[in-house]
Formats: sequence, structure tokens, C-alpha cells
Amino acid sequence: MAKFENLPQELFLDEILPPLPVRDIVATFQVNRWFAKLGEDEVFWRRRLRQDYNYTVASTARESGFKFLYSRIHKPLLYVWGGSGHGRLGRPASQRIGQSMSDTQFWPMKLDIPGHRIIELATGGWSFSALDSKGRIHVWGQMMDGQAPASHGFSNSAKQAHRPMRLALSTPIRSISCGRGCSMALDQQGKVWCFESWGRPFLFEPNAFDPSHPDNAIIQVNCGWTFMAALNASGAVFVWSVFEDLVRNAIIFRDRELVTHGRNTHSPAVDGVIQCQTWIMRGIEPRRLPELPTLPKLTNGAEPQHRLVKIAAGDGFIVGLTNGGHVVKISMHPNSNWEYLLLFCETAKVKGLKEFQVEGGPTAPSKLRVANISAQLHVFVVYTTGNDSIVLLGDAWTTPTSIPRVEFTLQNRGVISIGLGHDHFAALLENGKLLTWGTSIATGMGDPYKIVPGKPGGFASERDKRESLTSLRYIPHINTPTEVRFDHELTKPRERFVFSMVASGHHVGALIVDLEEGEPEEIEVKPIGSKIFRYLRP
Repeated sequence: MAKFENLPQELFLDEILPPLPVRDIVATFQVNRWFAKLGEDEVFWRRRLRQDYNYTVASTARESGFKFLYSRIHKPLLYVWGGSGHGRLGRPASQRIGQSMSDTQFWPMKLDIPGHRIIELATGGWSFSALDSKGRIHVWGQMMDGQAPASHGFSNSAKQAHRPMRLALSTPIRSISCGRGCSMALDQQGKVWCFESWGRPFLFEPNAFDPSHPDNAIIQVNCGWTFMAALNASGAVFVWSVFEDLVRNAIIFRDRELVTHGRNTHSPAVDGVIQCQTWIMRGIEPRRLPELPTLPKLTNGAEPQHRLVKIAAGDGFIVGLTNGGHVVKISMHPNSNWEYLLLFCETAKVKGLKEFQVEGGPTAPSKLRVANISAQLHVFVVYTTGNDSIVLLGDAWTTPTSIPRVEFTLQNRGVISIGLGHDHFAALLENGKLLTWGTSIATGMGDPYKIVPGKPGGFASERDKRESLTSLRYIPHINTPTEVRFDHELTKPRERFVFSMVASGHHVGALIVDLEEGEPEEIEVKPIGSKIFRYLRP
């Protein structure tokens, strides 16, 4: 009789276990040591996160910890902080501890969206978008700056959602991405949604996305500052913009049609749900970016034909990552071509950077393999994973001869994601810690006027603090990446694990799981007179 141990592990991980309820799977993994070892397979739990919670790791370079995350992600917590203007925090700034600027949230503040499990965030210039485990999109803030008449609904891009509202879409969404004043989504069927306003999103269906050809399948959508980009299975990249003439004119024509037929309801919100007037845009083709240049072989083994597997868009440029680990970049000028950034991905070139030659300084990997890329506005980031992970920064003007910027304090720390805001940055580590630096309005350290001078987020000295109150008020700068706490309003420290974060504009958002799940939180409220009131939050 054949033993389970003699059967291929893939038979269980790929065929037998996936259809089963998690309760039965966990029981199976407790049968004996062989099954217990099978239960540690990271790929299995990564797939299960996608299957059961609609969660992917596309926004991070996480390579481990999926079993742990699966055990906790059933109850994620959402925190936001930074500037609260335009309703971008989804609720008023907290006054519990007292702060010096009423329009700024200086520490992470919990934002509840009852009945929904948020698993992904994206940030626009004045807004947040959130994706839940059932593929529904929630938004708050404003899509664009400006004022919308009170009578207008969310067909006006300046209409403010002062609290989280759900978009009434007909199909579950797989991933989301935001630009400054536009956003896009990829649904479960692989179709591309574009948002110039939250009330009138459209399906973009050019011939280039014809689903009858497998190579045309869209695998990633990513918003640049003012344009949209899509990557298909063959590695081709397409770009377009809702602000350019052809697309913009089609949007205007559609709006006029609604008025003509008496159906211009301005897309109101009813019971917290924005009534989207969806439509389909056809007959307009996106611009296809050029083919990749000839690229060198970066590994010793056999490499397939080089193609792009990930893109990151900024203001007027795109950075790409290939299946061979190459980093390339292209500007949005019509006649531009992809440029190979060898100093960001070749082992010998990176190891030769002066920062990795300093005695006692960071260590470059013996064999470099770029795992992820990020871009926002004028900055892009390239990074590897693991204990010897490195982080390399470039910008919109980087060329093949440009030397990467190496931040000493980010090297060899297991960085799996970088958030890029206006004068502030965030780095998520594989161990669930979140580091921020830059201008403290969005670093989450706390009210700089309440922090002891010299401490991260505080002023350099009491003199600087006093001068800021008597002259043009400014915010102190944090030079060294510092860990963010998520227990500012609690009476005692509490362990949290951040599994996703985003940064943009003047705001930051993070999704966390509680490592002390089941223990009630003791909340400290604003002092009244000489008393401090506390209550327990379950």
C-alpha cells in the first residue's frame, strides 16, 4: 500500500487541499510530521490568501510569513494619518491627546469601515481608495482639488467623501492603483476600469486588450501622476490618460449624452454607496510602448526571452522590472525608448558603489536579484529582499550612467515596500515594522509640540520650538527612518504587525493585524480638568 509520504507534495498542495475548507486543511496538517511540514509551504498559504481574502502581495516583495498572515488577516485594522484637508482621512483629526494644528493628524488614527475587511490601500493626491476581501472598492477624500456645488454628486471629481463610501460596481475587483487625480482598477475578469470621477467609471476596452488572445491578458495596472498604464502577459506596456484630448473628449461626449437623455443624476451617494453610472469606452487605442532593448544575461542558469513582469509609474516616466531581474526606464515623450539601468541591477556594479565599500557599512548581496520596484511623482525605488536586502533610489532624470542613491539606514533590514509621498517616505519591513522619515506632518511620530526636543518627530531644540510658534510655523524634519507606533491613544504599548502601507500627497495609510488579538484595548481620552478618563475597547 502506498504511503502519503511517497506521493508528490505537489499533488496535495495543488490538487487535493485547495478545494477543502481551511478547518479541514488545518486538521490534515496535524496528522503527522510529514503533513505538518507540508503545512509550512509558503506558496500554498500565499495562494490561499488570494483565494479566501482577495489578498495579493503585488504591492510588496514579501516572500515569507504567509501562514502567519493568513491566521490574522480575518480581522485587519486600518490606520491613517497626515493632513486631514479635503476629507482625505475619512474622519476628523483626533483630539484625544491634544494637538497644535487642527487640520493635521500627527499619529496613526484608526479608521473603521464596519462590515468590510480591507486588504489593500491606494492613495491619490487628496484621497484614499481601499479594496476589501470581497473585491469592493471604498473611497474617501476628493478625487480632485476644488469645490463641487452642493447639488452635485460624485460625477464631479471635486465632490468630497468625508467618510468612506463604497462604489457600486457590478464586478469584483482584483487590484487598484491611484494617480494624483485619477485611479484605475483591474477586475476579477481581467478587465480595466478607469476613474476620472468616482461616479462615472468606465471599462476601457481597446482592441489591444482583446481577451481572445492569451498574450493580451492584463496582469497589472498602475497609475502614474497623470496617466494610466497597463502591462499584459507578453510584457507589453500600454499608456493613456483621462486628461488627454481623445479620452477626455469621449468622457465629455458621454456626459452630454446623459444630459440629453435626461439621465444626468450626478451619481449621488445613497446609504454610503456611490451610485456609479458605468459605461464602456471603445474605439480609442492606448499608446503601446517600444520593445525592450537587448539585455545582458544576469544569472548563470538558462533565461527565457526577456519580458517585463512589473511596472511602476511616476510623473512622466515608467520603471520596469523584467523576468531576468533587469531594471529599465522610459520617459513618456513620444519618441523615447527603454533604457537599461545597469547600476541598479547588475551585481558587480551595485557591489562597487562606494556606500557598500565602507568598512562597517551595509553589505551588498553576493548575488543581486531585484524583487520589487516603486515609483511616485519624481522618485523611484529598486530593492531586493532578505536579511541582506538593499534599497536603491533614482528619479525621473536617471539615465544608464546615473549612480543610485543609497540610504545607509535602509540597507540590510528586510525592506519589502517603499511609500513615496510629498517630502515624506515610508518603508515596510518583512517583520511587520513600519519606518517613516521626512516632514513630520505625515510621518506619524506624534505632535511635534508634544515631543521632547531632539527626539524623532520633535524639534531639534527648545529654541527651535519657541521660534516656530512666534514666526512662520514649520514642521521639523526626520532624517533617520524611525519606527511608527500604533498605540498613541492607548494607556500601554501594544504589539502590531503592518502587512501593507501606502503614502502619497500629505498622508499615509497602513493595514495592520493585532499581535495581542483578544485582549481589550484601554483607551485614554483627552484630559478633562485634572482627570484622565479611560475605557476598554474590545
